[in-house]
Amino acid sequence: MALSNVLDDFEDNDLAEWNNVSGLNTDSTSYSGSYSAHGDHGTNYDNYLMAERGFGEEISKFRIYYKETSNSHGAAYQLFDSSGNRVCGFGTTNPGWTYTDGSSGVDAYSSSNYNDWHEVTLTFDYSAGTYDIRWENLSTGTVKNYTANLDTNNPVTSIEIVNVNQPEDIADQTMDQNTCCGAAYDHWTDYIQYEPRVSAPSQPQNVSVTVDANDQITVHWDEPDDWGGERGDYNVDINRDGMGYTNPRGAPNLINDDGSTSYSQAYTPSSDEPYDRVVGIDSSFKFRIRAQNSAGNSSWTYSSTVYTEPIPPHKPSVSRPDANTFEFKWTNKTDQASLGSISTTLVLREDTGSGYGNWQRFWGTDVTSKGDTQTLTIDTNTTLEADMSGETLNEDARYQFKIRYWNGSSGSENVHFDYGNNGNVYFEDDFESGDLSNWDSTTGANVRSDSGNGDLGISGADQGTYWVDLTQDIDNDGNLIQKNLGDLSGESDVIVKCVMATGSMDNSTEWTVIDWYDGSSWQEIVAHGHEYNKQGWVEVSALVPNSYLSTDNRIRLGGRGGLGGADFHGFDRVVISDILHEYTKPAAPTNLVSRATGSGELELGWTDNASFEDQYEIFYRQTGASSWTDDQTISSDSEKATITGLPNATRYELKTREVVEQPRNGSVNEWWFHDNIHPNISTPLGATKLNTPSGSIEVPVFDLQDVDRSFMRLSTPSGTGALNFVDPSNADLDQIRVNTESYGVQGLSSEVENE
Repeated sequence: MALSNVLDDFEDNDLAEWNNVSGLNTDSTSYSGSYSAHGDHGTNYDNYLMAERGFGEEISKFRIYYKETSNSHGAAYQLFDSSGNRVCGFGTTNPGWTYTDGSSGVDAYSSSNYNDWHEVTLTFDYSAGTYDIRWENLSTGTVKNYTANLDTNNPVTSIEIVNVNQPEDIADQTMDQNTCCGAAYDHWTDYIQYEPRVSAPSQPQNVSVTVDANDQITVHWDEPDDWGGERGDYNVDINRDGMGYTNPRGAPNLINDDGSTSYSQAYTPSSDEPYDRVVGIDSSFKFRIRAQNSAGNSSWTYSSTVYTEPIPPHKPSVSRPDANTFEFKWTNKTDQASLGSISTTLVLREDTGSGYGNWQRFWGTDVTSKGDTQTLTIDTNTTLEADMSGETLNEDARYQFKIRYWNGSSGSENVHFDYGNNGNVYFEDDFESGDLSNWDSTTGANVRSDSGNGDLGISGADQGTYWVDLTQDIDNDGNLIQKNLGDLSGESDVIVKCVMATGSMDNSTEWTVIDWYDGSSWQEIVAHGHEYNKQGWVEVSALVPNSYLSTDNRIRLGGRGGLGGADFHGFDRVVISDILHEYTKPAAPTNLVSRATGSGELELGWTDNASFEDQYEIFYRQTGASSWTDDQTISSDSEKATITGLPNATRYELKTREVVEQPRNGSVNEWWFHDNIHPNISTPLGATKLNTPSGSIEVPVFDLQDVDRSFMRLSTPSGTGALNFVDPSNADLDQIRVNTESYGVQGLSSEVENE
């Protein structure tokens, strides 16, 4: 097989590309084609150098064809490096074969075969300092192979055709004396070929990575600046979550060179392949690329780190030490938790009485290690951050909270803290019954307590003992669990909370899904594809669009698109509810009034200012007593309450308690309230008889300190008449006896109001 490059085949019938030509011309005798170079010295000796020429590059292999007649005294070929140092040489001794071995010339083989074309091939191993020689008589088929030492390890870059006929002359580095030279007569050289020297290529350039989606990352790079004399191909390695570099799946790791200057290769998940070899959600990725050819590999070129979306915080919840304090808690399950590039973002929306506003970021915090449970405590005195920088939470308001992760380039799904206002958990199943009795349809589903198929990436239930496992597909196999929820047409802000696990999704058309029936058709509200393979339990909190709420709602869980059969879907702690309202302390009422309105009777009055409240509770206690008596509960829209059946001439303390209920998980578990102390007041001290034109009436007698004279009036059919008070010197100082000049006393009372 011919070598890749031809230095000269002499078919141009001249030697114009050769230098220092002496005693050499072209001739019609040839090995290939029509012409060759002919040495025709006609004297017994002549110049040593007949011609020289450079290859234009370093070479790794060399081939030449020659023949001679019996008239020839031999000729030789010497090969040099770029500094002019001889690397090796070979030739004939008419008709023997000779070559250099380091500083010595070797008379290798004697032959009487004149007029035969010979092929000589040299293969260089510069690192070992040797070369291999293959010598063949093309007429007789005689082949000889030798290995010899180079004079220098530097690569060959030029050739000389010289007039030498003895081994010692070939070995001599100063073959420039006439005595060294025989007459190279009737010696032909033809079809000089070579292979460029191949060295390992330099590194690929400009490596970059783009995250196209959670299930696709594309690697880009440019070719090496230097291929080292031979184009080759590229190796690509993947490093997921710092687990170490390895061959990726989901696309080839060996990319063939096609002569382009720039390349791109997309990588995806790949069903059951090892987790560290595939692209997927919730991970960091680095890639490295090297070029390679027959001489070896380049150094690796490394990409920067990129991230797919993290999975959400796990099991977010809120506890409430008091009406104005929130303790948030969540668990870090993301694989990005320990990478130092991810933070937690908390968001809220606020309703101060006019409806909820937009969602706003209010806090961010660094993420600690995977598996850690983190907490955050804020109250109405805490200065908030992010979108709400400089603000605080308000009393007399309600809030809804969500949480997500942010890794600098992408964020997880938001998940809601807790769930379920009073009576608004529409369905809930944590499978701890060990069966599916809470569901209306169950096909191909199993309640399990083990880890299930390893491709799910779980060790058992997310919480408790049991979880549900489904395989295959809703649409093609009918495998699902379904709950008929009934009429939710009057509801809003309905969410589905659960955890899901996914395994063995083969491609981008297979998913683990949650479907919602909107009264006429099924709507897909959650779909986890092959990017979730082996991810384990993932927190889900999906808002059902209000347009999907109808008189006939249903939910079903299962898989979609899995025609291969070996697809796995896990579910645990399923809840359908509305978004929880978190209330703060209600606003205090104003204009607190205490009245003594009749015998054994006290009245409380106030102006209501709260945006959110559920009821008022009314308390009293005798002045000096330690405990309160809970007298009654009234509706939140009231501004007055009356306590009856009290003994007269007794001073009391009065209290209204303004209450807002705090639900959680579908029932009320806490109450936030505002206690409001009214002015203390005495029940009437007794009664006195007043004579009027219409008859005798009974009038209460009030404690002097409770009477505001500017307030006291007498209501009569014809208007308001004055109340005349007796001279205090003529009465008990603790009492006021009331006389009247008008007819019909109505609504007479004493009153004390908070200033």
